Amino acid sequence: MTFEERIDRLTARHEALAQSAEMLFKDIHQLSERSQGQAEEIRLITENSRIHSEGIRRLLETTQALAIASQKQTEACQKQAEVSQKQAEAIQKQTEASQKQAEVSQKQAEAIQKQAEASEKQAVSIQALARLSEIHERRLTRLEGGEPLA
Repeated sequence: MTFEERIDRLTARHEALAQSAEMLFKDIHQLSERSQGQAEEIRLITENSRIHSEGIRRLLETTQALAIASQKQTEACQKQAEVSQKQAEAIQKQTEASQKQAEVSQKQAEAIQKQAEASEKQAVSIQALARLSEIHERRLTRLEGGEPLA
């Protein structure tokens, strides 16, 4: 192999290496551009994740506040139910007392009715006694005064 053949071969190799290096440089440049694009996408995804995380945090806080409010309202309802139960028991006791009072009043009314009936009977007896007394008084007056007996 002559010197010129060697130089031609080296030149061909050099050109092939240069082309390979140029293609490699283009590939690296494309990869770099893609990496930059992906880096921007990652930044946007990270920003979206931060925004979503903030929204989830606020949603969690709101949910917790609602749970606390719901718990307080449940407790208030339970207290109101207890008060209502006590009021119902008081009303029941008042109703029972009123029924007992009505029974007592009924018995008193019956006793008064019996006393009124007894008073009427006594009045009739007193009237009869008064008539008898008048009759006796007239007889005595006639006997003493000499009036004829009729």
